[in-house]
Amino acid sequence: MGEEILVRGYLLGKLSQHLSHASAIIISSLFFAALHLANPGITRVAFLELFLFGAIMAMIRIETEDLWVVGAFHGAWNFFQGQFLVLLFLVPTVVR
Repeated sequence: MGEEILVRGYLLGKLSQHLSHASAIIISSLFFAALHLANPGITRVAFLELFLFGAIMAMIRIETEDLWVVGAFHGAWNFFQGQFLVLLFLVPTVVR
């Protein structure tokens, strides 16, 4: 939720006061993706995915005007990736 407060709550809110929604979405999404540059295994594709995820979250935030919705979606996404997508890679390795 900390990322959401910083990026979609504060940054997107401030940028939206001075710029168009499109510009605010792009800048805040680039910032969100840049926050993850130190992650292990970061690639260009991963950066693009993070940027797109950030843009979707920013659009949801603007449309709903609710930071909790975005935080819940982000949390659910992280849980899904951590619990289910990892299994897709681990199970074939264990079965061999």
